[in-house]
Amino acid sequence: MRIICRSSWPRAALALCLIGAFPVALIIGIQGSGYNVADYFGLLARGQLSIFRQAVGWLGFVLFAAWYGPSAIVALRHRNYLAADETYFYLPTMKVALSEIMSLDIRKNFVHRILTVRRSTGDLRSIVTFANCSVSELCDRLKADAHLGAFVKS
Repeated sequence: MRIICRSSWPRAALALCLIGAFPVALIIGIQGSGYNVADYFGLLARGQLSIFRQAVGWLGFVLFAAWYGPSAIVALRHRNYLAADETYFYLPTMKVALSEIMSLDIRKNFVHRILTVRRSTGDLRSIVTFANCSVSELCDRLKADAHLGAFVKS
C-alpha cells in the first residue's frame, strides 16, 4: 500500500480541544463572577447576560463543532488519510475500486477541502480538511501516483 497523505493529527486534536474549550470557558466565566453554573439561565432571564451575545456565542460553537468535529475525529482515527494499492483507492472512511474511478477532483472552499471521486454509479465526496499537505501538494501527489495520476483533474 502506498500512502499518499497522512492526517494532520495535531490540527485535528487542536480542533477537538477548541470544541471542548468553549463550555469550559463559559463555566470558568460564570464561576469567576461568583455565580453557580446552575444560575446560567437565571442570569439570562434577569438580563445580567446579553441574550444576543450568548446566542451568537452558542451559534458559533455549534457551527464550529458541526463543521470541524466529525472530520477531526476521522483524522484522528485514520492516520493514513489517503492511500492506494493496485486495486483500491483508500479514503478516510471508505475504499473505492480503481476500476470504478472516472476522475478525481480536489477543491478548497471556505471551510473544507473536499476530494470528489467521480464514478459511473455516482460521485463520492470525502472531506480531507485535516490532510497533512496543501491542496496543490495533494494534487501533485495524486498526479505522481502510477495508478491515480490519470484520473486527477485539478
